[in-house]
Amino acid sequence: MPTVPEHQGDQSSTNILDHLVHFASPGQLNRAIGEFESSGFKLSRGTHADGCTHNALVVFADGVYLELISFTHEVSDYPEGSPERSKRESHWWADQNPGGQPVPTKLSTHPSGNGSIQEREKNSSRPPNQVEDVPLAPPSNTSHPNGALGIAQIIILVPSSDFTLTSNRLSATLGVSTTESATQNSWPLKTPRKTDHPSKLVLKATDSNQFAITEVKFWVVQGSTPPPSRTAAPSVG
Repeated sequence: MPTVPEHQGDQSSTNILDHLVHFASPGQLNRAIGEFESSGFKLSRGTHADGCTHNALVVFADGVYLELISFTHEVSDYPEGSPERSKRESHWWADQNPGGQPVPTKLSTHPSGNGSIQEREKNSSRPPNQVEDVPLAPPSNTSHPNGALGIAQIIILVPSSDFTLTSNRLSATLGVSTTESATQNSWPLKTPRKTDHPSKLVLKATDSNQFAITEVKFWVVQGSTPPPSRTAAPSVG
């Protein structure tokens, strides 16, 4: 495991990968956890203070993490007109479609050079009670049986008709892209802590109408058995 004691980036960086979210259907968090554990990832579990959602984190030593999250109950499980149902219906995740799909990457836009991940989360624009306690310590929390060190690539598919516009928008946020082909661009991503394994965002044009993160690839310790790259559907390894 490489040593990653320092934060990288400057105070104006907008290309820092913070975390990815794997949004499971209500009551299906344990299933998602089991699938990640069977792929060799170590997870830390928790429940959000609002009581509506619970989660589990896959944490890497570079400070990036995967958040597996789901609602604890369906809306219909709460009595109609009750405060609990109102809170569930107005939750900031309520409009997201579950089913295991990663939702768009969170790219840090707050200062990267100061403070811990937890402090940056507390100073972000996330709603109250949604602050993550990212367990970077002890170091064993970031040591995964499959040898995963961090995220190597995040692959996004976009309809061909939207490829140029999306590329331009990403370049405006992330910096200059690397043109790999007429239908594929990529951008280097920084991480909250320095690392020897770089990450990048890859945009690919497709003839379908799909616009989503479709695959996440990982760096692994040399000689270990790599985990499968994660696709949008959790049942696919």
